[in-house]
Amino acid sequence: LEQPDLSQGPPPPGASKPVSVDAVIAVLQAYLTHLSDGFLFRSLCTQFFRQVFYYVNARLLNALVEKRGYSRCGNGIQIKMQLTHILEWAARSPLAESAREQLEGIRQAADVLVVNKASLLE
Repeated sequence: LEQPDLSQGPPPPGASKPVSVDAVIAVLQAYLTHLSDGFLFRSLCTQFFRQVFYYVNARLLNALVEKRGYSRCGNGIQIKMQLTHILEWAARSPLAESAREQLEGIRQAADVLVVNKASLLE
């Protein structure tokens, strides 16, 4: 994958398009590399990524709650698969614990979406 250009920042509100999990991981890796190459203290780097993972968790949970049609089994499976990719990337870096902790909320929401609702009524 090509390294993303970090100087341009995020797209303006309302102009964003769906982004693949590979693109997200490429951006996370670029920031991790940039911060590590800049000899930033590991604790500051970890705190930066804790905040990023917290933001991702909050945005995904809000989207599930606010947008009609997002709370479906298929979306839950897709979220679980994409979270797995992000957590696998984090496991290869010093960020595994932060990612697991901060993304726990969306993981639990995805688990609820994929559970068989009919079995709950019995």
